[in-house]
Amino acid sequence: MSEFLLKGFRYAVSKQCSEHRIWMIRSYAFTLVATSARLIVPLCMLLYAAMRGFHLPEGGTRQMVADILKRG
Repeated sequence: MSEFLLKGFRYAVSKQCSEHRIWMIRSYAFTLVATSARLIVPLCMLLYAAMRGFHLPEGGTRQMVADILKRG
């Protein structure tokens, strides 16, 4: 992520605005994905736990992932 910001900054300093814009959009997109995942993943885990009775299936986490992928 910091690589995106650094490249964007370098292009801004060298007054290459079109390249600066591209790298800043990439940086924004990467940050948005990382931030969204930090919010969505715990919610999905809580929903799964609430719907399945707060316990793992017989096969443990591997079975849990297999069940989710089978339904998805």
